[in-house]
Amino acid sequence: MKNISESELEVMQAIWSCQSPVKRSEIDEILQKTHPMAQTTLLTLLTRLSDKGFIEIIKVNRNSNYIPLINEEEYIKEQSKSFIRKLCKGNISM
Repeated sequence: MKNISESELEVMQAIWSCQSPVKRSEIDEILQKTHPMAQTTLLTLLTRLSDKGFIEIIKVNRNSNYIPLINEEEYIKEQSKSFIRKLCKGNISM
């Protein structure tokens, strides 16, 4: 699983908190409360997440819907494993 930035994680958390498929306006509404960003920045982050395989972008006329391809539990599990591998060389007893 590829790594994502803190800003990309904020976007993913907003997506995970919604019913799929998610509209950009729903993501933006959530982020405005916790992590306000320009629309262009949000669109860039969504494109990056798609390129990394975290979301699928479905075009509907002039709008897009976003579908998470990785759920939050999978992400946490993989990040935990990665942390243990890096910090403890894979050995939890250390």
